Amino acid sequence: MLKAAAEVESALYSFLKAREQLAYLIESAKSARQSLELSTIQYKEGETDFLRVDIAAANLTRQQDSQASVEGLVASNLIGAYKALGGGWELRLGREFIPKEMIEEMQRRTNWGSILESPDDSYTTDLGFEWPADTDETYLDPQMETGTGSGREGHK
Repeated sequence: MLKAAAEVESALYSFLKAREQLAYLIESAKSARQSLELSTIQYKEGETDFLRVDIAAANLTRQQDSQASVEGLVASNLIGAYKALGGGWELRLGREFIPKEMIEEMQRRTNWGSILESPDDSYTTDLGFEWPADTDETYLDPQMETGTGSGREGHK
């Protein structure tokens, strides 16, 4: 029991720390993008050489690469938290864990309030990702494939 609690705590801590790291990397990538824009303007105005633009572009690429890695880490740590909590891998959209006959019998026996009501499957998961400004609409949200989400809804 204590081992299971420790696994859950560790997985949730890792998820939260990865999200925190992601927030810093998003800001870092924004700053790198601004640096590239400024160095490009300076180059076009003849104030500096192209080497500064090249260095700023390489820095932006490194920051975006780090951001993408940590986005994967956030998702991986969330999966670890689900596993530690005993969650499964199956998508159950539109399918209940409990058979319909049992739900009806439970409703007849007791007053469960809204606990047994059907969930709203139109949600979108928010892992704390922020969409980069240059992301086009060709990205397919995993929830779009099941027809339950649309693009950037629910994302920050």
